[in-house]
Amino acid sequence: MTLEVVTIAGFPGEPDARTGTCNDARFHYPVGITTDGLKLYIADTGSQTIRMLDLSTGDVSIIAGKPYIQGSNDGIGTEATFDFPTGIVFDGTNLIITDINSNVVRHLNLQTMEVLTLAGKAYQSYASPLAPIDGVGDAARFDGPSAIIHIGLDWYVLDRLGGIVRKLQQL
Repeated sequence: MTLEVVTIAGFPGEPDARTGTCNDARFHYPVGITTDGLKLYIADTGSQTIRMLDLSTGDVSIIAGKPYIQGSNDGIGTEATFDFPTGIVFDGTNLIITDINSNVVRHLNLQTMEVLTLAGKAYQSYASPLAPIDGVGDAARFDGPSAIIHIGLDWYVLDRLGGIVRKLQQL
């Protein structure tokens, strides 16, 4: 198998949160990517944002997070803050995002652009890698949630620093 590699957005060596079309846009340490089939959604870790790349036009925009402002505030679009968003998955309606430094899993409603914390409590982790704290909502604790996948009604998260795999299930 032979594959051709083609850059469709961004420009190397110039990290930034600049929006624009194709090579006019800039990313700063993008690490997570997912799709709804028409758009790519990117966890741009260095800029603390969630970006959208429209595959039909090449337009790159920021849909959530304040560029270069770290935090874990829920809110609408760019009023929300992230602290190193890494994993990102499309569940058929929404984006689910792991926010590695704030130790939470976030939800981004693509209709309203509202960001809410689904699980974990911001900036709190469990004291020992041998004693993870399972629970509902903010009663659970993570220690570096990084990658995430979606299967059926459940999400599976790599809890990086804890060295474990966690299951998030809807109640």
